Amino acid sequence: MRLMMLQLLAITITLISSGPTWGDELKGQCVEGERQALLKFKEAFGNTSNRLSSWTSRGDCCKWRQVRCNGTTGHVISLDLSRSYSNGTLRGEISSSLLGLPYLTYLDLSHNDFMKTQVPEFLGSLHHLEHLNLSSANFSGNIPYQLGNLSCLQSLVLSSNDFNLIVNNLDWLHGLSSLKVLDLSYVQIGSVENWHDALNMLPSLVELHLASCELSNHPLSLPYVNITSLEVLDLRRNYFNVTIPDWLFEAGHRLRHLYLSQNKFEGQIPDKFHNMKSLVSLDISKNNLIGPIPSTLRELANQRHSLLKELYLGNNLLNGTLENCLAQFSGLVALDLSQNNFEGVITEAHLDKFRNLKEMALSSNRLTINLKDDWVPSFELEVLRLAHCRLGPEFPRWIQPQKSLYIIDLSCADISDAVPDWFWSLSPTIRYLNLSYNHLTGFVPDLSSYISLIYLDLSKNNFSGPLPLFPQNINVLDLGENTIFGPISHVCAMLGVNNSLDVLDLSFNNLSGNIPNCWTYGQSLTTLNLANNHLSGPIPDSFGSLITLLTLSLDRNNISGKIPLSLKNCKSLVLLDLGYNQLSGTIPTWIGEELQPLKALILSSNAFEGYIPLQLCQLKELVILAISLNQLSGAIPQCVFPNMVVKQNTPYINGLYSRIDFEGEYISHPYLILHYHDLVPFALIWKRNYYVYSGHYAGDWALSSLKIIDLSSNSLSGDIPQEITRHVGLKSLNLSRNKLNGSIPLNIGEMKSLEALDLSMNQLSGSIPTSIATMDELQIWNVSNNNLSGEIPSGNHLDTFDSSSYMGNPNLCGHPLTSKCPPEESLQDSHHRQGQAQGWDWDKIHPFYLSMALGFITSFWAFWGSLLICSSWRHAYFHFLSHICDKVYIITPVVVAKLRRQFWSQQVPK
Repeated sequence: MRLMMLQLLAITITLISSGPTWGDELKGQCVEGERQALLKFKEAFGNTSNRLSSWTSRGDCCKWRQVRCNGTTGHVISLDLSRSYSNGTLRGEISSSLLGLPYLTYLDLSHNDFMKTQVPEFLGSLHHLEHLNLSSANFSGNIPYQLGNLSCLQSLVLSSNDFNLIVNNLDWLHGLSSLKVLDLSYVQIGSVENWHDALNMLPSLVELHLASCELSNHPLSLPYVNITSLEVLDLRRNYFNVTIPDWLFEAGHRLRHLYLSQNKFEGQIPDKFHNMKSLVSLDISKNNLIGPIPSTLRELANQRHSLLKELYLGNNLLNGTLENCLAQFSGLVALDLSQNNFEGVITEAHLDKFRNLKEMALSSNRLTINLKDDWVPSFELEVLRLAHCRLGPEFPRWIQPQKSLYIIDLSCADISDAVPDWFWSLSPTIRYLNLSYNHLTGFVPDLSSYISLIYLDLSKNNFSGPLPLFPQNINVLDLGENTIFGPISHVCAMLGVNNSLDVLDLSFNNLSGNIPNCWTYGQSLTTLNLANNHLSGPIPDSFGSLITLLTLSLDRNNISGKIPLSLKNCKSLVLLDLGYNQLSGTIPTWIGEELQPLKALILSSNAFEGYIPLQLCQLKELVILAISLNQLSGAIPQCVFPNMVVKQNTPYINGLYSRIDFEGEYISHPYLILHYHDLVPFALIWKRNYYVYSGHYAGDWALSSLKIIDLSSNSLSGDIPQEITRHVGLKSLNLSRNKLNGSIPLNIGEMKSLEALDLSMNQLSGSIPTSIATMDELQIWNVSNNNLSGEIPSGNHLDTFDSSSYMGNPNLCGHPLTSKCPPEESLQDSHHRQGQAQGWDWDKIHPFYLSMALGFITSFWAFWGSLLICSSWRHAYFHFLSHICDKVYIITPVVVAKLRRQFWSQQVPK
């Protein structure tokens, strides 16, 4: 017993003497050489090193913040410089002075900005390193193979560097014999053919994260990965277009967390999941899985001593009746069955057995949630997502006891009721609230005290009253399509120095007054939508401070004045919609010179005058140009917009489209992920209807497919430029109600993507090109009220248009008009008809003149035609001409000399 006590005492003393402690508990002093190395490391970051203000030339470096030393030797053993410990970000390059810290075991440089530099090779010389974290630090280039020298390394995290890190081979992994955690998520390793063989050489691996590594570039099946020692396997976002492989179930008995979401796994959920009895979390959401939930998976979740706590099956094609199986998941902490084809009526009987449920996601199924108002759940939720489930018409009162909610999504829930007062004070920790697409009424209260709220969507309801106050740290605020009235001056309260407002949508309300000039601190704003209100006055100059703005929509207000010059600072703009206002002046040339990312420019229905600036031709990304209903004049610029030349195969949406992709995940600690892929609203006239669109701003398929040029209702003149026909990806071309002349370009039929072509009410002449008949997508076609002539082409889709497409062109003939075209015309009849068209009357010309003309033509061709046909006559004729010329050449000097002698003989006196 005494011996055992002595051994325990010795072990305790060893742990105390060798274990790391924080600087203020140290007895030893920092090693001078290591202190100097840290100071040189700090110098490399210049002004951004202010966050390392405790690192001074004097004092003990072991007491510096984010530095940790060995309690006995004083050697630096840990540097934790992750931005999570500070508001600042280190920017610059990593200095090789780190080599002066030979005993470093822990190095975390994540969430900083190393300006796309390469991961330093010298890190491979820090042989004592056990933990290295370089994630989210803006590194680029190849991962150095020298990292394979770190034989003591237990954890290597290189994830989330914006796909800028590249791996040419993974052979260097063989040297990491102690590695337990490897995170290469968002690193390009898909080009490495033997990536799985390299990973299989890591015998101690416990966690493997390979999310978004483009691993599906290779095989038709997911290659075998040795997972016998793994407890965590993350293969998300690799888009494997196969069934879930069997080797996962045969070798994954130790797996506790399996993440396979956002792939393309197909087929039914395998029955073999019951073999994975160690599973705590299973995520196979966002795939193409079909069929019902297998009984083996339900049994795994329903076992009395089951370890499974988190099950994510959302965003698949699963079906079945939840009434029969929902109660079998009662042991879960998180259950996500959203966006499938489940159906049924959920009552309190299905949820009574749940005791530990924290996350319930049943959104976007064919479900009716029929819970009594006085029902009190036996669980306390943190995440509640019931979007597109039928909850109404009354507001669900059973939510009232849920005081820990931080995510609530009750959008599209068929609720027609006033929001009760208790709901607004439900949970002080709420971060995400979405009540959109209902018929909710009442006033929105003052929410400025909700300091945790970062996402609020109350759009598409019947909320009224003045604009309330909101917290300054909110990221997304959408109150669009309500009946909120009054000024918007409260917006200024959200735009403080430290604001984080990203999206602000107040469109389709009854807001009035001037737009306040308080946007100086809106540097985080990416989407601003104030459309369809009664706002007046000028566009504020402070909009120029919104340097991160991607979309600006002010259409359908009463805004006046000119477009301010300060907007040229918004160089990230993708969509600029100022249509249907009272703006005046000329269209600024700097729009084309400074706003290069612009995809949509909508200035319709204002009072702009002058020419269309030629500088707009510099907008290489432009897909929508709508400047109709103005007072523009001059010719149409001879532009070719490259993005309109490309055909778009992705379907577009007619009408309103809005999607918020929100993920809330609950693993060991709840955390929130928000993705703002949408909120690019704009309004335009499309196929003679008024539509509002919203979609993704970057590479947005809604914007990319709606390729439109609308220059109608101006005073433009001149020809239709030939260059416009090169926009073969264009969906709509409207040049109507102008003063264009000349003919329709012959090759306009090459624009086969056109669905709407309106050239009406101009002064176009000539015939309609026959190539029009090859435009099979054409749904709107109008050339009425011009000076076109000749026969209307026929064939394919063109035959479906009625006479209204051609009326007002008296010289057009053929179907669908009543005037028929003659089958054949003689040359004289053709000349006669053309003469009449030019104002001539052939019947009044005297026959004598006609006879002279016909006689001349006959004699001319009788003589010259004979010479052309008969070669012997032609040679004799030209020989005769040559003989005559020679004779004239000889006789002329003789005659001239004879006449001269006679003249002088008469002048001499006799």
